[in-house]
This record gives sequence, C-alpha cells and structure tokens, in this order.
Amino acid sequence: MLVSSCGKACLGKTWHRPGRWFMPVWVAAVLWAAATAPWCGRALAADAAGPAATESAAAPAAGADAASAAPEAAGAGKAEEDPVLVRVNGDPILTSEFNARIVLRLPATGSHGELSPERVARYQRELLQEMVFFRLMLQDARKKGIRATDAEIDQEEKALRDRFRDEASYLKAVAARGLDVERIREGLGDYVLVRKVEEQVEGSVPPPTQAQLREYYAANPDKFRIPPQAEVRYLLVEVEASSPQDVWEAAREQVAAIRQRVTDGEPLDVVWQEAATRKGVRAEDLGLIHEGQADLDEVGKAAFALKPGEISEPVFTLFGYALVHVTRRVEGRLMAFDGLKLELFASEWLAARRMEARDAWLKGLMGGAKLEFPE
Repeated sequence: MLVSSCGKACLGKTWHRPGRWFMPVWVAAVLWAAATAPWCGRALAADAAGPAATESAAAPAAGADAASAAPEAAGAGKAEEDPVLVRVNGDPILTSEFNARIVLRLPATGSHGELSPERVARYQRELLQEMVFFRLMLQDARKKGIRATDAEIDQEEKALRDRFRDEASYLKAVAARGLDVERIREGLGDYVLVRKVEEQVEGSVPPPTQAQLREYYAANPDKFRIPPQAEVRYLLVEVEASSPQDVWEAAREQVAAIRQRVTDGEPLDVVWQEAATRKGVRAEDLGLIHEGQADLDEVGKAAFALKPGEISEPVFTLFGYALVHVTRRVEGRLMAFDGLKLELFASEWLAARRMEARDAWLKGLMGGAKLEFPE
C-alpha cells in the first residue's frame, strides 16, 4: 500500500525511534533485492519492490538542495509530481522516498488475510518517524564535522555486493530500481555518517566505576537474583497429535494408573523403571530447571507446583500425558556482588547507559527540530 500524502496524523503523538544505523531508502531497496536474489534459479523481478521503488531515484540526498538532488539519469520527475511529506529543518522527505521503503516494510497480508487499516497506519507512522530521525541524525553528523572516508564507503559497498551471487546480479538489482552505483555509494556514505555519530554519542559514556556498579547492584536486586530451581524427571505416554479422543483418554488413564501404584506404596524407582520399558512410554531427565525459564513446557510448569519427592497428576502435553517427579528443590537466592563476573556486569551496565545516552540525544534532536507539513 502506497501513500500520496501523509501529514501530522501519520507521525502520531508517540514516537518510534529507529534501530541503530537505519539504512537510507535506496540502499534498503537493494538490500531487499539481495534477500530475494535468484539463489534458487528464480529470475529477479525488476518491479519486485513495487512501482514506487523506481521512484526512489527521485528522492534527494539527505541535506542536499531539493532543486538539484535528483540526478537526471535516474529519471526524476518534477518537484510538483513528487509531493513533500514533511520538511525536517528544511530538508524534505518526499513521497517517493516513503513509498519506496513502505513496500519493503509492509507484509503482503496479515495472519487473517488483508492487513487492517490500523496496522497499515502503524507501519506508516513508524516508518515516517524513523525517516525523520534518520534525517536529524544525518544533519547532526554533518554539523559536528563528521565525514565518511572513501575507504569506509568501499568497505560497506563490498559488504553489500557480497550479498549477491555475482557482480552481474548486483548491478541488475541496482538498475532494476532506477539507481546507479554512485547513488548507492551516496546512500552508504549517509549510513556511515549516522553510524559514526551514534558511535560518538555512545562512546561519550565512560566505563563504570566500582562504586557505580555497587550502586546499580543495590538498586536492582531482582536482576541479580537466581530463581528457584527444581530437579525434574518425567514419564511420557506418547500420543500422536492427530489421534482420536479415546486414545488420549487411554494415555491419561495409563499415567494415572502408574501414579496410583506409587501412592499405594510401591517403590517409586521400581515403578518408574518398569513403566519406562513399556512400548510408547518415554522417560526423560530434565536435570535442574529454573522457575520462569522461557522454554518451560507443561512439564516444567507442573514441576514448580510440587514439593521434593512428590509426583504430579497426569499432565497434558502436546506429545501425550506425563507424570512429573521432582527429586529436589533449590531455593532462589541473591547473588553476592563479589561473586559476579564484573567484566560481563560492567559490559551490560555500559550498554544500558549508552542506550540511555542515545535516547537522550535523539530526544534532544527531536525537541529542537523544525518540522513543516505541506497543507
């Protein structure tokens, strides 16, 4: 879905900040082509990114004068044929730029067919916000005198070319989008500038002192707490997912019968070993698992409802019915500061503080920006 105009409503009130090193639109178009390149013998469709992709050649280089930015070789139209969506400190973001990228961003359909208008609007809003932020970062890089060297651009261009099977495939993808190699290098230069100014902002945050790490440790005890653990094993009476209900019920009854033998006084290990030899029954030892573990299935979740030595009621899983046994529990505890791997801790602390510095920088850029919307 393309747009011919998008004003303040598209930007919205809640700002979505771009990921690190957001790509200029014409570089993104070629990267998209790399992702769909004919590695499996398919022909590269010249219009794969949609009709607006070739219009991206009319988009001006960020910070360039709108009257001279679009090269004649790219077939740029007149200014009135390519409306301005928003001017960022006087620097226009054109409809062609937005359309060229939105076709790369929007999935063809949602999980239930057509994308809802609300979801399309969200994609459009987030994209335009990211494009505004990219212009602001690029402007700030130039204001600070940051430059992209030919060697840096060469390195990025090589990485881009290497995504293609061969040089001919790369040049075909570039030409299919109405671009040329120089235009790609221009976009990569912008990408390098934004990357360097972000690195400069984040690099201004010094490594933490021991006192700062202790202060963070004291203020965030939940981050350093080892959750409760349980040593778990289980028996699974396997059932094919497509089996009828009576097969599932028979599996549940088999697990219940095994459990009843234990509750009636038979030694657990004897019952366990005997049951594990039956056809269609699998015994598994999970070892120590911790509460809140992301990959816990029904078996793991059932385990933390048991005390050491207890066995569960039959537990339904996607693979059959299980009998869960907890052999021991380990209580959660707070890790001692002196026992932390300070290198890793300091690295995590520094990454978080640098992200905060980046967010504050972006907020400052937006706070001082002049955004103009055509009527």
